Amino acid sequence: ALTCTPTPPADQPKLFLVMDAGSDAGYFAARALLAAGYCVAVSGRHVSQLSRVVHGYSASRVFAVAADSTDQAQVMK
Repeated sequence: ALTCTPTPPADQPKLFLVMDAGSDAGYFAARALLAAGYCVAVSGRHVSQLSRVVHGYSASRVFAVAADSTDQAQVMK
């Protein structure tokens, strides 16, 4: 289970989804959210690209899924 510390205020999202986290923009967005204390789920086409996003963070803070967001069949799974 993802557990964020510190817990975001009640009016703030508890979990962010960053798609295309393997891109530079996705990487920087995900890392900024993690640095701010949020839990983040990231997706990208290749596991190797996602490993740099999750590096240094606990599995309780970040969850990575290798998937192609342009492929509807993968998105629906």
